[in-house]
Amino acid sequence: KKMQEDESALVVAAECEDMQTAEEVCNKLESNGIKAMIVEKDSPVYIKGNGFPIQIQVCRKVLEKSKEII
Repeated sequence: KKMQEDESALVVAAECEDMQTAEEVCNKLESNGIKAMIVEKDSPVYIKGNGFPIQIQVCRKVLEKSKEII
């Protein structure tokens, strides 16, 4: 429960099929001032999701803004 309340916790903003798409999304977010991280499925920080091979993760506090940009 504490994780859900933590504004700096990482959450999934987008999921991608390939690294090129992930990098484009990440660059778009970062050019708008949002720090984003690309996480591959075999990474220990990968958040269980829909099974896409790559996730773009951002801090919870910027999730809504991130989704608007994406």
